Amino acid sequence: MPPSWGRTGLRALATVDLAFETDGRLQLLGTGQWDQKTVKWAMLDANKTVGAWSVDGEQVTFYLQHEGLEREDVVLEPGRVYATAGAWGSTLGRKGNLCIRQRKLGWLPFLPAPSEASFLVGRFETRALAVTLTQRVRGAAIL
Repeated sequence: MPPSWGRTGLRALATVDLAFETDGRLQLLGTGQWDQKTVKWAMLDANKTVGAWSVDGEQVTFYLQHEGLEREDVVLEPGRVYATAGAWGSTLGRKGNLCIRQRKLGWLPFLPAPSEASFLVGRFETRALAVTLTQRVRGAAIL
């Protein structure tokens, strides 16, 4: 990220309610009241799919597709935000890191990197929702 990224101390906060479908899709159930001023989530199909998830051992990795995120000097180009958390059965870890994946060397966007790298852009917290939609829902989280 550029050295000036996030310098004002402002944060782009978003709240999403997600259903983790058994086929690996993330379905958007709802968003926070003021999220549309900060971020627009990209729908990948008519079922409100906004991303995907997978489990590797005791760790779940998922991504959310967005059409850009902006609040003052915190700006992300359209793409994906990736998250990783602990997973034990249908329970997610309570906190984790958010990152983006790009081909660049640190804050020098004009120098391409030989391979894709992850850049930390924030943190997230999860909590279970008290909503039961169908038997296909494994759990839910709030970003």
